[in-house]
Amino acid sequence: MAFCNVNRCRMRLFRCTLRLPEEGIPMCRASHLGIFLAWVVLCITSPESRGRRRVPQVARQAIRQCPVDSPVERATAMKGMIFVELMNFMDESFGADFTERVIEQADLPNEAAFTTVGNYPSEHAGALVEAASLLADADAAGLCEAFGRYLFQRFEVRFPHLLHRYASARELLDHVQSHIHEEVKVIYPGATPPSVTTHECEGGYIVAYRSHRAFAHIAFGLVQQCIVFYSEHSRVEWCPDSVSDHARFIIRPGTDSDAI
Repeated sequence: MAFCNVNRCRMRLFRCTLRLPEEGIPMCRASHLGIFLAWVVLCITSPESRGRRRVPQVARQAIRQCPVDSPVERATAMKGMIFVELMNFMDESFGADFTERVIEQADLPNEAAFTTVGNYPSEHAGALVEAASLLADADAAGLCEAFGRYLFQRFEVRFPHLLHRYASARELLDHVQSHIHEEVKVIYPGATPPSVTTHECEGGYIVAYRSHRAFAHIAFGLVQQCIVFYSEHSRVEWCPDSVSDHARFIIRPGTDSDAI
């Protein structure tokens, strides 16, 4: 049990170092810093622990990009930044111990050590959400929507120049496909963002989401928080015919009582 606790703390420190770069530290330097600190942790543990747990191998697994060989795998792979923020979301919403339990339950091959610049199978995110839903006794769709709202708040910190370019939620959502996702591809080469389009409907407008990844509920949460960001009193409704990989959200004008 003592060894397990030491190993858990060591992996938590390693994951934290990989999540460290946010403002001011280049990604490549931060990844090297993560490897260095993992090596330091290895050196200060006992020889017996080192014999049973080879952190450098874990570090190599974490730093390298997951293989995505087929066209389908490339299309469904997700950038590490999303995984990093998912881990942060669980830490902040439920606590670090809960996150560790989710990691153990999900039993991922890289032990949930993600880098912001890596590529990872979207199934890893699904496994983490499923484990979190089970351990928190919460609806998975609700967790995804909450994560979507959290993720938009993180975008406010990471990409303020993109968000402040637009005067309203509608203006931003109109340009997700043509402007924002194109800039995302520049910032994160190899990224394959979902299709997000808008069109008019009676009494409002529709945001249509389509992706190889089954995370429409995350997109729903993103749209909800987008409305909040622009201080708009609108209702965001999930269309009944929507499913996890393609969905439509209706946004209608509301009153103060409709504020999200």
